[in-house]
Amino acid sequence: MPCKVFYGYKDLNELFNKYKILSDEGLDYIKRKLAWELNFRLERTYGDVIRKLYFTIFEIASIYRELSFKNANPSYTLPSVIHSLNTTLELTVSDGQIRLKNPLVLDVEVLDLIKRYVGLEVDKISGNSISIDLSRYTGVKGLILDAKMEVDKGILHTTVDLKLPLENKGFNREVTAEELNKVLVVTARETNQKAIGIHQQLTEVSQSLIESIVEPILYDLRDEFINREGVSDIVYVPYARPFILNASFSALNSEEEAQLFSEKCRVTIHKLKKVGDLDLGNGLKLTRDGKVLRDNEEVKEPSTLSYAVFKALISRAKKSVVIIEYPEEYQTEESKKEVLEEIIRLSERGNTVYVVTADKEVLNTLAEKINNSS
Repeated sequence: MPCKVFYGYKDLNELFNKYKILSDEGLDYIKRKLAWELNFRLERTYGDVIRKLYFTIFEIASIYRELSFKNANPSYTLPSVIHSLNTTLELTVSDGQIRLKNPLVLDVEVLDLIKRYVGLEVDKISGNSISIDLSRYTGVKGLILDAKMEVDKGILHTTVDLKLPLENKGFNREVTAEELNKVLVVTARETNQKAIGIHQQLTEVSQSLIESIVEPILYDLRDEFINREGVSDIVYVPYARPFILNASFSALNSEEEAQLFSEKCRVTIHKLKKVGDLDLGNGLKLTRDGKVLRDNEEVKEPSTLSYAVFKALISRAKKSVVIIEYPEEYQTEESKKEVLEEIIRLSERGNTVYVVTADKEVLNTLAEKINNSS
């Protein structure tokens, strides 16, 4: 029986960290941390290049706003003047789109970060492409950042381009490069006057874009991790389960959750939020709004709430790593036997179970089952 029991206290943070990429919340946490580290490395290595990229993004937005103000047709006006514009990075028109004349190539060491956050030594990851809508940052519909990336020999190779399809709207009127360059001067002056603010804005944009870029890489890594480990999910059943249940359906925002709860507990909180209406057997139900019902009557006894959370979290575990802290919490001798039976069935379904208990009966019962199955 794949079950390990620890008596008294056992810090299982290292175990949780090893498998947290299996949960969507854990993967999201890794994505944010990895993006922050990569953003720092890219800023240190390519700071000037990245700033030029973002200045160019905002310059394109300024040009488009000016053409819209003049009601000039971009597809008529821009092809003839694009190479005379004093944008920070040179632009060109290709296949009816504004693009960078020379796409950026950024290389950064990533092997050590993958090993630290995922636990895999990966030398190569096949290429991925992603298109990121920049309209939320610029107000220009259709402005896209295209990124192609692959990991080879522990290096993340990223090629970045900008794309903006030229709209065919407005009047076919001449707008000179000189007129548009005056707009760029004003844009640069305003940017310099707001240097601190724009730096913060660029940092936030950069963080968000890098998260979008690394996300498909992390999904590939998770698939590889699943194939290597033979498990597909992690389930963490903490102690103080009635409190966790209340928190799962409270009005706490993500920042408040981060201040109050460990990463492990936040993973559990979000799992409970996704459970929906769930029949737990013997007339016991957990509703989508976090109520526990017994024969359609709400119950609030800590023993029943603790058991309901325990049962809800493990109910769908299949080929999972399951960490259970103090399963005996609030339980009577009679209900404790039911909890033990659930743990035994859980391990017999092919899950790998880790139990921390302060109860001798729980320890001895599970130890006996382990010995009998070996």
